[in-house]
Amino acid sequence: MSNISLALVPKNDFKAVATPPALKENATPFSIRLTPSEKAYLTQKAGSRPLGAYIREELLGKQASLRRKERKPKVDEKQVAALLAELGQSRIPSNLNQLG
Repeated sequence: MSNISLALVPKNDFKAVATPPALKENATPFSIRLTPSEKAYLTQKAGSRPLGAYIREELLGKQASLRRKERKPKVDEKQVAALLAELGQSRIPSNLNQLG
């Protein structure tokens, strides 16, 4: 066991260093209760936008801060199907089963 003193490590330095700069001023969560019909109405009005983004834009207008857009790669369903078919034809699933 080493004799390293934990008193030498400042308490809040790890969090300050580990938190990316963009997240340091993260928005605080806000919750609202809606009936299923209210949520359905807002979801329909939002269209393809996320519900939170739609509500934020409606409430704050031009004062709403821009949020980082989620980046999702497009999925080529034909390639995924071909990959799964190849996996099914191979011996990999049965070999993995033998490992466990």
